[in-house]
Amino acid sequence: MKTIKEYIDKARSLGACEDGLSAATTVDEIINRWPVWALRVAGCDMSPEQRMAAVCLAAVQRDGHAIVYMTAKQRTPALCMAAVRQDGYAVEYLSAEQRTEDICLAAVEQNGVAIRHLTPAQRSEAVCLAAVRQYGHAIAYMSAEERTEGVCLAAVRQCGHVIRQLTPAQRTEAVCIAAVRRDPYAIEYLTPKQRTKAVLAAAAGRPKKL
Repeated sequence: MKTIKEYIDKARSLGACEDGLSAATTVDEIINRWPVWALRVAGCDMSPEQRMAAVCLAAVQRDGHAIVYMTAKQRTPALCMAAVRQDGYAVEYLSAEQRTEDICLAAVEQNGVAIRHLTPAQRSEAVCLAAVRQYGHAIAYMSAEERTEGVCLAAVRQCGHVIRQLTPAQRTEAVCIAAVRRDPYAIEYLTPKQRTKAVLAAAAGRPKKL
């Protein structure tokens, strides 16, 4: 078996990125970060389990949905994270135990609409916020309770036209102002009562004078 330094030297000769490589780097860390060249460099020295882990990781890094073909034992936290970072929709194939807060956050940060695959218990305010920050219209998949003012603000800041999906109660003056600041044409979806002086000023691009 080669030393870590020999693995690193060979990896660099094959064009591997040097960031994060050091004498303290373990084989498992190499597999988790650079699975493809880990197989090329150290495949002959890996255990069957390590080789399979590298193959699985390389697969989900190319297509997150590939996780559906992997066993529960193969679905390590690192593998699940890699899958949802490649495609947030891959969270659909994970068990409740595999859907940690970090996994759910990563999924909606990659694709806000992935929140449709999460249960109410998995939709923390942080997850809801991350979803609408990635794609404002993801708010369509949220319940009234999940649509806090903070979530509504984040949604219209990502896309002003999201205001049309909000109920009158959710259209606070702050939310309306944020929507028209993001897109002045969003004012078309507001009622005359919602078009306050502050909202009209924001749509016109000038702040209301106090």
